Amino acid sequence: MKHSKVLLVTFGSMINDSPELKTNIILSILEEYGLPAIINTAGGGLVKPETYNPELFFFNKLNPYGWVLLKVYCVIHHGGSGTTHIILKYSKPSLIIPHIIDQYA
Repeated sequence: MKHSKVLLVTFGSMINDSPELKTNIILSILEEYGLPAIINTAGGGLVKPETYNPELFFFNKLNPYGWVLLKVYCVIHHGGSGTTHIILKYSKPSLIIPHIIDQYA
Protein backbone atom coordinates (compact mmCIF):
# COMPACT_ATOMS: atom_id res chain seq x y z
CA MET A 1 0.00 0.00 0.00
CA LYS A 2 1.37 3.38 -0.97
CA HIS A 3 -0.13 5.24 2.01
CA SER A 4 0.30 4.08 5.59
CA LYS A 5 -3.09 5.45 6.68
CA VAL A 6 -6.16 5.20 4.47
CA LEU A 7 -9.81 6.06 5.12
CA LEU A 8 -12.80 4.07 3.94
CA VAL A 9 -15.74 6.17 2.74
CA THR A 10 -19.00 4.29 2.26
CA PHE A 11 -22.71 4.98 2.28
CA GLY A 12 -23.40 1.24 2.22
CA SER A 13 -26.59 0.44 0.34
CA MET A 14 -28.08 3.90 0.94
CA ILE A 15 -28.83 5.94 -2.16
CA ASN A 16 -29.41 9.69 -2.19
CA ASP A 17 -30.75 12.30 -4.56
CA SER A 18 -27.38 13.85 -5.44
CA PRO A 19 -24.55 11.30 -5.36
CA GLU A 20 -22.28 13.36 -7.66
CA LEU A 21 -22.55 16.43 -5.45
CA LYS A 22 -22.00 14.48 -2.24
CA THR A 23 -19.03 12.63 -3.74
CA ASN A 24 -17.47 15.91 -4.89
CA ILE A 25 -17.91 17.51 -1.46
CA ILE A 26 -16.26 14.56 0.27
CA LEU A 27 -13.41 14.36 -2.25
CA SER A 28 -12.68 18.09 -2.07
CA ILE A 29 -12.39 17.96 1.73
CA LEU A 30 -10.21 14.85 1.67
CA GLU A 31 -7.99 16.32 -1.04
CA GLU A 32 -7.64 19.63 0.80
CA TYR A 33 -6.16 17.74 3.75
CA GLY A 34 -4.28 15.15 1.67
CA LEU A 35 -6.24 12.22 3.11
CA PRO A 36 -6.14 9.06 0.97
CA ALA A 37 -9.34 7.04 0.81
CA ILE A 38 -11.03 3.98 -0.58
CA ILE A 39 -14.44 5.11 -1.83
CA ASN A 40 -17.20 2.48 -1.92
CA THR A 41 -19.72 3.18 -4.71
CA ALA A 42 -21.71 -0.06 -4.34
CA GLY A 43 -25.06 1.33 -3.19
CA GLY A 44 -25.16 4.40 -5.40
CA GLY A 45 -24.82 6.96 -2.61
CA LEU A 46 -21.37 7.83 -3.92
CA VAL A 47 -20.10 7.69 -7.50
CA LYS A 48 -16.77 7.59 -9.30
CA PRO A 49 -16.32 11.00 -10.96
CA GLU A 50 -14.78 11.40 -14.41
CA THR A 51 -11.80 13.23 -12.95
CA TYR A 52 -10.24 12.75 -9.53
CA ASN A 53 -6.82 12.43 -7.91
CA PRO A 54 -5.81 8.76 -8.37
CA GLU A 55 -2.87 9.31 -6.02
CA LEU A 56 -5.34 9.80 -3.16
CA PHE A 57 -8.52 7.98 -4.14
CA PHE A 58 -9.40 4.43 -5.11
CA PHE A 59 -12.99 3.69 -6.15
CA ASN A 60 -14.48 0.26 -5.61
CA LYS A 61 -17.98 -1.15 -6.07
CA LEU A 62 -17.58 -4.03 -3.67
CA ASN A 63 -15.66 -3.82 -0.42
CA PRO A 64 -15.41 -7.04 1.56
CA TYR A 65 -15.51 -5.29 4.93
CA GLY A 66 -13.74 -8.13 6.73
CA TRP A 67 -10.72 -7.53 4.50
CA VAL A 68 -10.77 -3.76 3.97
CA LEU A 69 -11.31 -2.88 7.64
CA LEU A 70 -7.98 -4.50 8.45
CA LYS A 71 -6.31 -2.06 6.04
CA VAL A 72 -7.92 1.28 6.98
CA TYR A 73 -7.66 3.39 10.12
CA CYS A 74 -11.03 5.16 10.06
CA VAL A 75 -14.40 4.95 8.29
CA ILE A 76 -16.67 7.75 7.09
CA HIS A 77 -20.12 6.26 6.62
CA HIS A 78 -23.91 6.65 6.67
CA GLY A 79 -24.59 5.15 10.09
CA GLY A 80 -26.52 2.10 8.90
CA SER A 81 -26.86 -0.72 11.39
CA GLY A 82 -24.84 -3.26 9.38
CA THR A 83 -21.98 -0.89 8.63
CA THR A 84 -21.90 0.45 12.19
CA HIS A 85 -21.86 -3.10 13.60
CA ILE A 86 -18.94 -4.28 11.48
CA ILE A 87 -16.94 -1.09 12.14
CA LEU A 88 -17.36 -1.61 15.89
CA LYS A 89 -16.47 -5.29 15.53
CA TYR A 90 -13.15 -4.23 13.95
CA SER A 91 -12.64 -1.42 16.51
CA LYS A 92 -12.34 1.34 13.94
CA PRO A 93 -13.11 4.98 14.68
CA SER A 94 -15.81 6.39 12.47
CA LEU A 95 -17.60 9.55 11.42
CA ILE A 96 -21.26 9.31 10.49
CA ILE A 97 -22.61 11.58 7.75
CA PRO A 98 -26.41 11.64 7.56
CA HIS A 99 -27.38 12.00 3.92
CA ILE A 100 -31.01 10.97 3.46
CA ILE A 101 -34.28 12.19 4.97
CA ASP A 102 -34.76 9.94 8.01
CA GLN A 103 -31.17 10.25 9.17
CA TYR A 104 -31.55 13.92 10.09
CA ALA A 105 -34.29 13.25 12.66
